Amino acid sequence: QLNQFTAVGIDFAPKIVKSIQKLMPDLNIDVGDVRSLPYKKSSFDGIWSLGVIEHNWDGYDQILREAHRVLRSGGYFFIAFPSFSPLRKLKVIFKMYPLWKLENSTKNFYQFLLDPKEVIGKLKELNFEIVNKRSLDGIK
Repeated sequence: QLNQFTAVGIDFAPKIVKSIQKLMPDLNIDVGDVRSLPYKKSSFDGIWSLGVIEHNWDGYDQILREAHRVLRSGGYFFIAFPSFSPLRKLKVIFKMYPLWKLENSTKNFYQFLLDPKEVIGKLKELNFEIVNKRSLDGIK
């Protein structure tokens, strides 16, 4: 017997959500902000956050707090983000990245590379238990 579950999705881009709803009308996805989720406390058994927290210019603290708020006690939070890996640090030393111009930063911003130790520290501050961690695609 298979367990039944309900999945919901949220994205900030109305055009993307509308396209998804048109292509997959049975998929439960709405427009929303991951920094202020429209769900009650302890609403979910699990949360998947794949490539989300690195795209917020103001940081990811509020995103993690909201995930913690809507996740039930004992639930699972799966999170993936690009990190400032040893390979990327080496590329900085050899000046293989273009210089960052702070004056245009919010206009041209796409994502941050995050320090996994810092993210794990923030998760622990929120009383998340780290069950497993893994680094992938170091060469990519």
